[in-house]
Amino acid sequence: MCGITGFLRLNHSRINPDHISVLKDMMKAMSHRGPDGEGIWHDDFVVLGHKRLSIVDLSLTGAQPMVSACERYVIIYNGEIYNHRELRSRVSATFKGSSDTETLLEHIAQYGLPETLPKLNGMFAFALWDRHQKILSLARDSVGIKPLYYAVCGTSFLFGSELKTLTAHPEFNRDIDEDALSAYFNLLHIPHPRTIYKSARKLPQSTYLEFGSSGTFNIIPYAPLTQNYSYIVDMPEARRVEEFQNILAHSVSRQLQADVPVAGFLSGGNDSSLISALMAKHGGYRTFSVGYEDPKFDESVRAGVIAKHLGLPHDTLMIAPEDVAPHLDHLAGMYDEPYADSSAIPTYLLSQHVGKFTKVALSGDGADELFAGYPRYIQAVQEWKRLRYLPMVLRPALSSLISDKPSSSTVSFFKNFLSNPGQSLPYLKNLLKEPSLVSYFHHHHYVGLDKVYCHDVQFLKRFDQDLSIYSRSARSDLRDILTYNQNMRLPDDMLTKVDRASMAASIEVRVPFLDQEIVAFSKALPVSHMTIEGSGVTKKIIKDALRSYLPDSIVDSPKTGFHIPMKIWLRTHFKTWAQNILSGSSDPFLNMNHVQHVWKMYESGTRDDLFYPIWGVLMYRQWQHHR
Repeated sequence: MCGITGFLRLNHSRINPDHISVLKDMMKAMSHRGPDGEGIWHDDFVVLGHKRLSIVDLSLTGAQPMVSACERYVIIYNGEIYNHRELRSRVSATFKGSSDTETLLEHIAQYGLPETLPKLNGMFAFALWDRHQKILSLARDSVGIKPLYYAVCGTSFLFGSELKTLTAHPEFNRDIDEDALSAYFNLLHIPHPRTIYKSARKLPQSTYLEFGSSGTFNIIPYAPLTQNYSYIVDMPEARRVEEFQNILAHSVSRQLQADVPVAGFLSGGNDSSLISALMAKHGGYRTFSVGYEDPKFDESVRAGVIAKHLGLPHDTLMIAPEDVAPHLDHLAGMYDEPYADSSAIPTYLLSQHVGKFTKVALSGDGADELFAGYPRYIQAVQEWKRLRYLPMVLRPALSSLISDKPSSSTVSFFKNFLSNPGQSLPYLKNLLKEPSLVSYFHHHHYVGLDKVYCHDVQFLKRFDQDLSIYSRSARSDLRDILTYNQNMRLPDDMLTKVDRASMAASIEVRVPFLDQEIVAFSKALPVSHMTIEGSGVTKKIIKDALRSYLPDSIVDSPKTGFHIPMKIWLRTHFKTWAQNILSGSSDPFLNMNHVQHVWKMYESGTRDDLFYPIWGVLMYRQWQHHR
């Protein structure tokens, strides 16, 4: 795992020592991504920089920037190509080393970039310079595991693994994108392709960008080449589980390849337990988890029991408020733009701890989004099915009849449609107007920070229109929600959290569930093998697979999720910290009177649900401080 950055001079002015100095500043901003080495390469009007975290081929033959044997292409690359040995066997070049970077580069040199990208199974973001045609290409993996940003500013086209590399360039425009900020105050992250800055964009997953000598660029989608798993639909469930186990075992085996030790993140949940069980088959791997004094959040005992059952050495990092306090003021700086998932804290602290032992860890991330792991998915589907019995023409009228404090008769009526009408009715006024399940699901989980935002923008209306692409028909089902989450929330929220938190600690986290073949398998899997309607069971196929390794009593026990007791700590241990931030100077984008009103309700202890709006404001204010 590494960090990449660079820029192209749009006026074709020659790279000079001042430009090299700027590049060094850009590289320094992401030194945490590659503490093991660095390299710089430049041509007449392009300059490329690389920070290296050595994991595969630790020798100088794996150093970057790397020039192809034919000397036409130069690459800087961040990630891991897990099938690079298979790809290498198809390339006729003479290799100098054993790195996947060299395999990727020589495959492109022989077959071209459009032919190469669909064949890559891994997580990656890279920049490729074609010295003959003077074309700069940027590419990102098909799931969006590894980040890549770009911007056109002044006389330069900039790119980098993190936004902070772009902001280190003197020509970067720091004007805030008000639409992106509006999205943040409803989602607690900023969806691609936007960033918090008007001038910068995220390259979407499964695309590559070509910047030609004409000064314009195109973004081109590509689709990964995978096996067709349609045959699993007609399989008996037991046979389907066996097929899934084999594919996942192959993914884990590939992702264990490294020239440094590999560890496992074992939270105690079924996803990480299944990955750990498959690691145990290879022997010699160590697992890590976090724990808390509060038993409502602590699953370290469960994780320890699982590790012992699997025969894996295990280490638990106990986290107390005093462990978190030194990092609160730096958390927003890790993400370069407003981002408010508090589970980033244990992810970072665990990564720091694992970094004392190794540079690589496998995690169970991605399984929830592929195999319907969140109960809210099922709840939304069930409620949508009930609401379909209300004709669309009647819904606006019903919406207008619902007050903010509904009567008992209103609550009683909507028990026919909502699983928890007392809690859900405040949302229902807007939800009744939604045209599709995906839009319904999306709005049902708005954080509701729109009232603190002072600007009237149209972003959310446009975003709502975009949601329609994830609804296949009026008869929407769970598959539509999964597609939406895999394309939007997974890369922009979950994978962003893991990448920044782990790389801030110079740790590479690999995600076997997001192997291309597992993703393709999940798309063919019948929904009935993910959930059991009416039972609340989620990720059924993962539970079925895990029964081969762990007793039913562990597999079927409830899991709290990778949470931190921040809802409690914020109004106790970190109360003064929060109050100081919220009582600071005024902000042109915030209604601070409303913010104080929300804080007082949360602080009283009666509205735990207001933690998310408050945490969102705190992270935004901290980001403003860091920028």
